[in-house]
Amino acid sequence: MAELIYHVEISSGINAKINSKHGVSADEVREVCYGRREDRWHTHRKHGRRLLVVGNTRSGRTLKIILHPIDRQQGRWRLKTAIAEKRR
Repeated sequence: MAELIYHVEISSGINAKINSKHGVSADEVREVCYGRREDRWHTHRKHGRRLLVVGNTRSGRTLKIILHPIDRQQGRWRLKTAIAEKRR
């Protein structure tokens, strides 16, 4: 079952990182998180349990997004990173 995602908190530092390092905008992240997407829980040895979200932007880019829960019942999340899959 898909997790509720109503609000994604994106810090200025994370926004700068995803934009400069991965070429992804905060608007694209929100577009994927608030639209059609797939998500699943992932446990990382160092970073713990977090949500992996995968989906496409309207322009056709596939994004992989990592979210940390703030309040799952209210659908509030914090963005950890987002990358665009390379086109083949």
